[in-house]
Amino acid sequence: MPITEDQIASRVKDQVLRGLGKPPQLYNVTACKVGERSFRVNIWTAKQSATEYNFHTSLQVQHSFFVKIDNDGNIAESMPELKSLY
Repeated sequence: MPITEDQIASRVKDQVLRGLGKPPQLYNVTACKVGERSFRVNIWTAKQSATEYNFHTSLQVQHSFFVKIDNDGNIAESMPELKSLY
């Protein structure tokens, strides 16, 4: 049974998080296919603030990677380079 694109995207996201580590306030990881074997992977974080009258959550892309995968769905190249930061 062939691997679906969703499964490949999920595998890519997992590999990026394993390489980078889990940032504080991690909100989401998105992977968008941008070529035959290329993905843009964004690491989203949430910052929460509160005042006496309201509560606010702001989201930001903390890290962004352009990755190329091999035939098995493993990351072969990453820009910037994947480094353990957390």
